[in-house]
Amino acid sequence: MPRKYPQPFWRDSRACYFVQIGKKQVRLSPDKDEAYRLYHELMTQGPDTPPVVPSPKGDAQAVVSVLDEFLDWISRHKAPRTYAWYRENIQRFLDGIPSTLTIAELKPFHVTQALDRFPHWSNNTQHDFIGAVKRAFNWALDEERIDRSPLARVKKPAREAREMAVSPAEYVTILGVVKDPAFRDLLELSWETGARVQELRKIEARFLDLENNRIVFPPKQAKGKKYHRVIYLIPRAREILARLAELHRTGPIVLNSDGNPWTKDAINCAFCRLQLALGRKEIEEKGMATKSPPRLKTSAMDPEIVPAARAARLAVVKRWQRENEKLARELGPKYHLGAFRKGFATQALKAGVDTVTVAHLLGHRDPSMISKVYGQVQNDPEHMANAAKRAKGGALS
Repeated sequence: MPRKYPQPFWRDSRACYFVQIGKKQVRLSPDKDEAYRLYHELMTQGPDTPPVVPSPKGDAQAVVSVLDEFLDWISRHKAPRTYAWYRENIQRFLDGIPSTLTIAELKPFHVTQALDRFPHWSNNTQHDFIGAVKRAFNWALDEERIDRSPLARVKKPAREAREMAVSPAEYVTILGVVKDPAFRDLLELSWETGARVQELRKIEARFLDLENNRIVFPPKQAKGKKYHRVIYLIPRAREILARLAELHRTGPIVLNSDGNPWTKDAINCAFCRLQLALGRKEIEEKGMATKSPPRLKTSAMDPEIVPAARAARLAVVKRWQRENEKLARELGPKYHLGAFRKGFATQALKAGVDTVTVAHLLGHRDPSMISKVYGQVQNDPEHMANAAKRAKGGALS
């Protein structure tokens, strides 16, 4: 009886034909005829022979091949979160170019075409997308898998700084409308420590050094994977973490109201609810609230028209609710945890803490990050006026 060999198959995610040899999927070619030629060449060696598939080099290589190799390297050498970020951006690029495009054929306008598919993207998202794609070709150049990077001259748009920094007065207002105790813990910890979002999400009891009022992440758990990350705790932050550590002895201790670790989407939803609450508070304080539609008095109605009347009132109520929600979103600011981290840095600078110390408190080894990104002292006119006064020896000219 003739032996049955594995057959080539198409993988949409890689836009290429593969064949399963034992436990390994061997990449063939995006072109069907070439894929089957390589497949038959493999089969003449026998399915148990270690596969050696010749592939084009230099400018003759398919773009998808280079990007596929880069992602394989990222998956082996970087954190899963980093791999997922690169995979998402590179897949978006691959979706916008022909699957058979070679390095020789790849031009900067292909990046432009890929970006045109997402007209709603901000400068920051475009910057990250282009950076991810260029990084792949720079890696291939460093590894001498290609002779040149066809995207070397592609320019990234300048990043737009998110200048929102929570002030002490805003912080008090925010806590005044937050009803969810789990979200309140998250906000207080962000404000009191200046920690990164991902750091707050992965605090565990084993990282706490409450005797010395600090959190210590080992290098493998810290950003950059090279140094210990130390977060210092003032009394309020220490109190919150001590309570949470008693409740959760293993795993993350800063959890949402469902008892699950905070995710990016869950945090965003919580801030959307906060925006509505702040907007409704603003509506009430400004006397802009409108009365809800009057209740329906069905007792004096003909029973036959009651269902239609109820449906009509329900439509009016829904429209009234939508209008109020829209107004609340327009009046309520949309905060994010980064604004609390910037608020921490800004208040530290106003209090006279030097930039080197503030940088280390935030987990940066480069103090220039404080002036470039985190310290938003320039947005406080009173503080800047006082600084100008001190600069001139105590008197404004």
